[in-house]
Amino acid sequence: MAWDEATGTVTFLCTVKTMDGSPIPTGGKMTFSVRQLLTGKKAMEGVTVDLKLTNYAQEAETALTWGADLPAAGVREPEVTYYSATGGSGDLASVMLQPGEVLAEPAEGLPITAAGYADGLFHIQLCRGDASRTDNHAFLWMEDADGREFHCTGISYFTGETAGGRTDYMDFLFAVPPEELAGCTLHGNFYTAATLTEGLWQVTFPLENTD
Repeated sequence: MAWDEATGTVTFLCTVKTMDGSPIPTGGKMTFSVRQLLTGKKAMEGVTVDLKLTNYAQEAETALTWGADLPAAGVREPEVTYYSATGGSGDLASVMLQPGEVLAEPAEGLPITAAGYADGLFHIQLCRGDASRTDNHAFLWMEDADGREFHCTGISYFTGETAGGRTDYMDFLFAVPPEELAGCTLHGNFYTAATLTEGLWQVTFPLENTD
């Protein structure tokens, strides 16, 4: 893809083939259309995150997720409910940490908003903003002093409209006990985008076989 700022033209390279490998039938037409463009993409890979993991070697506060048990009688229900991005009843979902203040921001638009233990696993929570519009995302891992890597699983949640707009979170879950955190550092690959442009652009062209 190329962008000509002087003319305001975007050029796409399209390669077309038939499903069975037969020659493309000539004489027909094809319409290529674009409804959304995600621009200003950035990738930061192999980043060492400035977060002292031993500061979060204790149980952390968890959030109310849809499908979970409501607070006991007399306990005020939280104003925000979080929904599992994988759908379903939520019965099989892991707990989510309660988002808080920014603990670190390894990439612009991807702050870490919580860390600590829940259900025996060490959580690192990343706020993705409205991921349905920018697709901001990351992959995290931990390394010990010998360079051994600890990989994780992730769970995704998002806020509903009652929270004033959608915000996506991902909790990364590590099976690392508290006594091993002292020798570990956090690392990640981070991917962000700046602008989502929406519209409808299309062009129709004749089909020709170039073989």
